[in-house]
Amino acid sequence: MKAMPTLHDWLLYSVELGDRSVRIGFRAPEGNETRFLIAEGVEDFLCNDMREGNTVLAVDHGIEHASDDILRRLLYLGPVEESPALKRLRDQIEAGALEFVSILPSYGAAIALTAKTVAIE
Repeated sequence: MKAMPTLHDWLLYSVELGDRSVRIGFRAPEGNETRFLIAEGVEDFLCNDMREGNTVLAVDHGIEHASDDILRRLLYLGPVEESPALKRLRDQIEAGALEFVSILPSYGAAIALTAKTVAIE
């Protein structure tokens, strides 16, 4: 994936789920520009606290942003020390077989996903 653009203070205005795909729409604060994050081959997807007026703090991409806490929530695991599923997911992200993206909110929706490919358009 190309470098992740800075989407701080952009509005997260849509989440479209397809057959193992996710398309997330963002609108600039001024309303004059839109961008889409498109994930294909989605393995795990979590979206919490979707509201009217979701404002983005940051969009993070890569293994350095994949904390064990977020990965456990993606896998529906409790606060365990280690699990084979958690290790397998971390290994897949580190090897480049899966990409990890998290969308952190200033207000509203928090999203995390793993997918085979992720692009910004």
